[in-house]
Amino acid sequence: LAYKEQQYVFVEDYYKAYGRWYENHIYPSPQGISIYFRDITDKKQAALAVEKNNIELRYAHLELHEIIENASEVIFKMDDKGYFLFVSPEFERSLGFTPEEVIGNHFGKFVHPDDYSVCEKAIFSLVANRKPLQNIIYRARRKDWLYEWFSTSASVIQKEKGIIKYGIGLTQNITSLRNTVQKLEETEQRYGAFLEQSSEAIWRIEIPGGVSVKLNFEELLGYCAEHGYLAECNLAYARMYGYNAPEQMEGFHLSQLMPVDNPGNLEYFISFIESGFRLTNAESIEYDKEGNIKYILNNL
Repeated sequence: LAYKEQQYVFVEDYYKAYGRWYENHIYPSPQGISIYFRDITDKKQAALAVEKNNIELRYAHLELHEIIENASEVIFKMDDKGYFLFVSPEFERSLGFTPEEVIGNHFGKFVHPDDYSVCEKAIFSLVANRKPLQNIIYRARRKDWLYEWFSTSASVIQKEKGIIKYGIGLTQNITSLRNTVQKLEETEQRYGAFLEQSSEAIWRIEIPGGVSVKLNFEELLGYCAEHGYLAECNLAYARMYGYNAPEQMEGFHLSQLMPVDNPGNLEYFISFIESGFRLTNAESIEYDKEGNIKYILNNL
């Protein structure tokens, strides 16, 4: 081409036989062509390494962008005064505010007034101690002025000489979790009130580690008698044995409450096992605090 068109041609090419890269400068003349070539393998390998590194960085940046865009937690950056520098899309999905409505504003604009001091103390602690904080619980305002519960973990990024560059945080909406916990607590309170106020004796025997129901009767009875203990009871149960509070009985071994060598109790346990660990109106023979015999009607 250089000779035919009488034009200078520059070509970079890889010579597989030598495993080297060369650059070729081809100069035309009426009599033919002159070629000047130079080994550029080191230069080419360095350029290829840079290009590979740039491609990997672009992929890493793309992956990071996808993570931030699709994360179910809010990711944010904030300066040491509490002003937002960046928020991920989840902020808008959770609270309804666009990034433009958030960036540059103080966190106090979005936090419940009663929880402002909690967040303020957290920021002061981060700035003063430079140590990560976890599980900061507070309420944040939605755009429709309703509030959701959130948990935030945060840390600071520092420049040289310990100067704070910015703070970063990861925030999760825990409203559903908190509501569930609250319902469980209310249920537990009702359960406790039921136990406490019931006129019926209510109790719970616990066997640490459990026990296999495939054991034969003697092994099963022996294990339960040795390891089973009273884990919980109500006041009516404690008073039935002459005690003033459930705590005075909790921890008693099963054998203390119900001697398994008593023929009547032995029949009681046999019936309990043979009926699939359920009993109705079954009589057991037990002893109170003073050693007085008690005939107890049980439903298990």
